[in-house]
Order: sequence, then structure tokens, then C-alpha cells
Amino acid sequence: MKLKLQTRESVIDAIETVRHQVAERAFELFKRRGGALGRALDDWLTAERETVWKPPVEVVEKDGEFLIEAALAGIAPKDLDVQVTPNALVIQGSGAHRHRPGEVVHTCEFRPGALFRAVEFPRRIDTDRVRADYQNGLLRVWAREADDAESRRVKV
Repeated sequence: MKLKLQTRESVIDAIETVRHQVAERAFELFKRRGGALGRALDDWLTAERETVWKPPVEVVEKDGEFLIEAALAGIAPKDLDVQVTPNALVIQGSGAHRHRPGEVVHTCEFRPGALFRAVEFPRRIDTDRVRADYQNGLLRVWAREADDAESRRVKV
């Protein structure tokens, strides 16, 4: 299934929103521990794991084209937001994994909630030549490297 991409100038706003959510949760963990110093990194990493799901990705290059694959099992296409800039790809969405009342869950490794992944391209890409496909929980995004003249052009 073809997926619609949004072209953006920058992914800074999306990254900053997630960073702020993680920072708020890390501070809550810090306060819960009584404000003791020395575990800030542990608090941050725990907050990051609790706040967002970072799906695994692979970036492959062949003949001037990048292929980014992201494993998004259980996420419906309508719940995905894929944005591209000349330098990065941002994948956002939400999943709803729930347990039914009365079930005894012995093992569960599914991650419900918000997913967020920013992937930086190794080189600048041509945003007009990007296409995406989503099938069976696998997102594939193909992005062609920008021409040399295009990648050196600076907007003023």
C-alpha cells in the first residue's frame, strides 16, 4: 500500500516535542527517587523507554538511492505519519496493544503508545523523488540522493 509522505523543511519541531516529553518523565522519576544525584542518565533512559517506542530501522544504499525499512508490526497505516526533509526521515504514530479483562499475561513484549523514530540520511536527498510503501508491518521508504548542485545549494 502506497503511503503519503509529508515534506518538511526541518524535523526539529517533531524531535523537540518528543525530547520535552522524555525530559518531563525523567524529572518525575528523579523526584520520585527523592532528588538524589548520580542517576540522571538512568532516569533519562527509563523515561525514553516509557515515553516512546523506537522501532528498529535499516538504511541501505544502492545506485544513489537510499532504502529505509522500519519494522512497525501492529500499526495501521492510518496511524502513521511519515515526514521527510532533505536530511532526515521522521516516522511517528501510535499503536494500541491491550490485554483483555480476565487474561493472565505471562509474557508481553509489545510496546503500546507513541512511536517515534528520526533517521538521518547519509547525504542530502531530493524530497520530490521520495516514495513509501507499507505492507505487513514493514515501512519502506525510497529516497534518491540529491544532485551535486542541489545538495550544495544553500537557501538564504
